[in-house]
Amino acid sequence: MSQHEFRKEIPEVEIEALSGRLRKDVSTLATEIGPRSIFVPEALARSVHFLNSRFKEFGYDVAHEDVTVHPEYVYNGVWIEKTTTVFNIVAEKKGTTKPDEIVILGAHYDTPGNKIPGANDNASGVAAMLEIARVLKDAATERTIRFIGYVNEEPPFTWEECMGSIVSARRSKEKGENIVAMVSLDEIGCYRDAGISPWLTEKQLRARAGNDSVICMTYGSGDKLLEKFAKELERHADVPVTAIFGHSRVDSNGHVWPTFDHHGYSDHMEYLGLGYPALCVTDTGPFRYGDHYHTDSDTEDKLDYPILAKVTIGLEAAVRDLVTERDED
Repeated sequence: MSQHEFRKEIPEVEIEALSGRLRKDVSTLATEIGPRSIFVPEALARSVHFLNSRFKEFGYDVAHEDVTVHPEYVYNGVWIEKTTTVFNIVAEKKGTTKPDEIVILGAHYDTPGNKIPGANDNASGVAAMLEIARVLKDAATERTIRFIGYVNEEPPFTWEECMGSIVSARRSKEKGENIVAMVSLDEIGCYRDAGISPWLTEKQLRARAGNDSVICMTYGSGDKLLEKFAKELERHADVPVTAIFGHSRVDSNGHVWPTFDHHGYSDHMEYLGLGYPALCVTDTGPFRYGDHYHTDSDTEDKLDYPILAKVTIGLEAAVRDLVTERDED
């Protein structure tokens, strides 16, 4: 684990304006729409419409990637009664000189079950992704940039065949796509100690990082991406950055898994499993968010919007660097 000190001071007027835009999107997802999952189909459909509208507003063509869910899943006593199709939302801008080299920026838009608003988890990540899509639409991007709103990241679909990012990563592999980087944004809005989460064991709690830093974590094939991305993020975000490279193991099928499960609890997991360079950016989720994690108190008022704005500015710069033509040093 390494800690990077922040360097760039961002003008307050820029932070204030961006904070407002981010909160508006978080409010739409977490407050107006609320709990959004296959267990709340109308809300999930409204989320899809929201993402469609925002991407199209920026000038992107939007595609839906279908994800089939069979009726054996249950969450808190609520069953899926029939085979259902849900969707990843994909917006893409082709690269000008290296269109076959693809950079993915993704964030899941679903929440667990039918009662959790999901402001930090993960309206915060979606809001940042949308802001970056807005800024990069008219930017010079030599590589292809693909934005994906993933469905079914949350329980009971985590690491299951119908997890949206698993479906998407495997389809990319089947197509032979050259994904040069994948970045997952997952819970990036809390920068204070909100208490000890009941989800964590004493052993897990020993892995807690500082409360004021944004975390970049990976394992396996994500090592070079982690070094590059964390350095660029620290250059542009007026927030400390902690880079974590975890241990991994390879199963009999050649799939790469994290030794410490929490290093793989997001949409970067399957990309790493298939050998793509990927990482997750997070505020540490349950390690920092306390009793608000995966509960009905994960509401829009809990987020630190000025810090989220600074992180988003840094993320935009780091993603912009990934889609340039410059080769690795």
